[in-house]
Amino acid sequence: METVFRHFMDQIPADYKTNVKRFANEKILLLKPNTYIPNAVLKSQDYHFWFPTSIPPPSWVGKREYHFHRGGMITIEPEVTVQTKTITPTREYWTLCINKDFFQEIAWQVTGKRDVKIKKLEHACCLQVLQTMARFEEEVIDYNGNCPLMIESICVQMVIQLLRSTGVSAAKDREKTSGEHNYVRKAIEYMHAYFSAGIKIDDICQEINLSPYYFIRLFKADTGKTPHEYLLDIRLQQAEAMLRDGTNSVEEVAYLCGFVSPGHFSSFFRRNVGISPSEYKKMQSTIIFP
Repeated sequence: METVFRHFMDQIPADYKTNVKRFANEKILLLKPNTYIPNAVLKSQDYHFWFPTSIPPPSWVGKREYHFHRGGMITIEPEVTVQTKTITPTREYWTLCINKDFFQEIAWQVTGKRDVKIKKLEHACCLQVLQTMARFEEEVIDYNGNCPLMIESICVQMVIQLLRSTGVSAAKDREKTSGEHNYVRKAIEYMHAYFSAGIKIDDICQEINLSPYYFIRLFKADTGKTPHEYLLDIRLQQAEAMLRDGTNSVEEVAYLCGFVSPGHFSSFFRRNVGISPSEYKKMQSTIIFP
């Protein structure tokens, strides 16, 4: 089923393929590596998405070196080379290839535009994308891909969620607000987009082109909270939603929501919610709706 992605798989050294979990059909190839491949130059003919669960090693994308965050989503367009030059310990993570023609066909139906480009390399990884990948994996494992209609539906949802996460489908909305200069609003949008990554005040200020000192005063006057407090509130809200969903473990929720460690997440959660994340998750699973 993954012959359409053979050109990509053939670039991966044989000794690295041994422990890589693979889930595929003719439109999507989902891999779960447990290590990064140093020095290998990978170039996909299709769209390549990378979801690091820990800080990845410095990577060359095209002719430029990048330092990416953990918990984000890295998007590589077709025919762009990727290379990591150091060995960095990591937890198991997801990497996703989507057939170029299929991606562009769905993008055209969503946006009305041909040859859609994803301009930014790193984006926030939203919960919906992770859930859709999990559903794809489940369908392949539990049902052996025996329901083509379900697989097709999940593949379409995958592309749409990725388009939303990269902001492609919201292009018209962005044009309407491109002339506005509401710094606090833009900062909040940035926080919502990158809450899962290790963003700092300097990252936000660089995005909205304000000095940190002025920005902090402006933000506190407008919202009543410091940027750090506001960001923690966003992470807490997202964590509560993920715990209610029940798909991820407490440790996974901690990292996916941008907390520095499960311990820090648990203490912050208990301090603000009154119970531990484990207790909250268990409580949600026992709620019976009429």
